[in-house]
Amino acid sequence: MSAPGILQRAYRAAVRDAFLLERAESTAASYPASARERMRDLYQMGLRRMNAARDVTEGQPVAAGVLHRDAAIAFIAAIAASRSETVEFRAGDARPALGLLESLLPDRPVPARHDEARRLLSSDDPLVFDHLDERKLRRSVEGVAAFVGWLAETIEPRSVAQIRFLRALRLGLIGTLVLVLVVWGAFKVFSPTNIALHKPTSQSSVHPNSTALPGGLTDGSTRGGYGAHTAAEANPWVRVDLQDLYKLDMVKIYNRTDGWYEDGLPFTLELSENGVDFEVVDHKASNFDGSTPWVYFANGRKARSILVRGTSGKFVALSEIEAYGKK
Repeated sequence: MSAPGILQRAYRAAVRDAFLLERAESTAASYPASARERMRDLYQMGLRRMNAARDVTEGQPVAAGVLHRDAAIAFIAAIAASRSETVEFRAGDARPALGLLESLLPDRPVPARHDEARRLLSSDDPLVFDHLDERKLRRSVEGVAAFVGWLAETIEPRSVAQIRFLRALRLGLIGTLVLVLVVWGAFKVFSPTNIALHKPTSQSSVHPNSTALPGGLTDGSTRGGYGAHTAAEANPWVRVDLQDLYKLDMVKIYNRTDGWYEDGLPFTLELSENGVDFEVVDHKASNFDGSTPWVYFANGRKARSILVRGTSGKFVALSEIEAYGKK
């Protein structure tokens, strides 16, 4: 088969049949209306027997084999009903049921791997499972369970309306997911970029007990204590070098998050275009924290360096400095 043919088959199997349930709808629609209720009743009976068999397989494999045999009879009867075959099977009628299977599924032959399971289920010996030694019994019951599962898969118990509802639900979920991804992508594309992220920082001093990591003032984290902590001194400050001249829209300054929020106040915010000459542009005397940062709206003011200066005799301890703007 050519590559396009392989891709077409894969698309049909994965999308049209597995996801959109086109084959399931076609199968359900082919069942005669007069037989659908009986077919579903028989299918549910087989399903109950099959599930019960699985529940007892570990502790009672013989009982599991018998339950699987009853499930097989119910499933074959459901297949017959879906084709308007008026047949009646009684408990233990596995042989006549299996004998009818080939004619009921002319377009879907039973795989050869299930031959041993069919032989066991069609045996006239009611104690066929009892006569097997434990090792062979467990292996045989596993094979019978696989065959009964295959029988169940040949039946479409859902109605056309149920299948269409499920398809609509799946498409709705996909549509919602696509919308979420589009919104998320738009947010990522159009949200402002923090131009201070991972830019070099410096500070007037380092507190002897500071646990801040190098670059912590611009590492993108506003949690975890602080990103920079100076010593208490006459002129404490911390600075971010943007490494280029930007027209700033906004600067966000996040206070430390481990307590002592007001101990360094008041602060001044200073900007510089050359990294040497700084101009005071804002003051902060009231408390701010990690969730409500100190925000300065720069309105296009040019800057290369951002500096936060503390009060003489105190320290500067901040979590993060962010800057937004463009060249």
